[in-house]
Amino acid sequence: MQSAIVQTLLNHLPATRSTPNGWQSFNAPCCEHRGHNADRRRRGGVKLTGTGVAYNCFNCRYTTGYTVGGVLGIRFRRLLIWLGVSAAEVNALKIQALRDRELAGDVVDQQREPQQIVEKTLPDDSEPLDPARHPAHCDYLAARSIDIGSYSYFASEQELPQRIIVPFAYQNHLVGYTARAIGRQRPKYKMNLAMPYVFGQDLQRPDWSWCPVVEGVFDAISIGGCAVLGNDISEAQAEQLDGLDRTLVVVPDQDQAGEQLVQAAIDYGWSVSFPEWPADIKDVNDAVTRFGALFVTQHIWSTRVAGATQIRLRRKLRKHN
Repeated sequence: MQSAIVQTLLNHLPATRSTPNGWQSFNAPCCEHRGHNADRRRRGGVKLTGTGVAYNCFNCRYTTGYTVGGVLGIRFRRLLIWLGVSAAEVNALKIQALRDRELAGDVVDQQREPQQIVEKTLPDDSEPLDPARHPAHCDYLAARSIDIGSYSYFASEQELPQRIIVPFAYQNHLVGYTARAIGRQRPKYKMNLAMPYVFGQDLQRPDWSWCPVVEGVFDAISIGGCAVLGNDISEAQAEQLDGLDRTLVVVPDQDQAGEQLVQAAIDYGWSVSFPEWPADIKDVNDAVTRFGALFVTQHIWSTRVAGATQIRLRRKLRKHN
């Protein structure tokens, strides 16, 4: 008997054509949602794997799949929505996938654990940041409009001199850290992390209805958001963010690298904010330093747009301005 999740996918496929290697090809629905021209050459393909189903677009390179007893990932859920499955039905299938995992038992859970925690330790000589002992570190935070009490910052004068250490916590585990230079040292950041991770999940409050998603840790700390620690968002990170169960608003840096973050937001079906800041403001923390956290947070919310078409249009307009 076919899995209800796999059968739902098959039921919503457009007209297909079989290929000799077992794929069912059809016009891929993902391309136009990812900034490409609509597929008219049957570049999308679905193949039953025996344990589930695989999807591959040979045009825009979008790939995803589902294994019975595994996690119904965010990329697969987006594919279902692009094929016309309602959001309510996708949510029901997500619950069904959790039930299937329970029925499959411990063997499947061990094979497909969505997040393996890899613990780390801070440098041996690390100590909490103290204004009396680390005045330069504290001055750096103040210059970026960040309160020393806003997070648990550390300093390490032997292993990581002249850097502010920001620990990474996940489910009550220390899973790594980043160390930000306070002078002209290079690289600016030294990161010790061995697992997909979203910084700032512990900053979220249960009563908050939305969360800004930014690139850097100080951007996140400045406005109580989450940081993906770069200009891309992996599926594992997307699952962590999706688990917050609130509206997600991606705020890319105002540079070319931020374009990749915009594309990730389109792929995952999130909103994107295009703040109207002066050209010399690179990121959220720069804006907070100049305008204050309350104004910046409100402005991010008021300049958000949703939907691939609207996001691409706003992105294009920003490039021309």
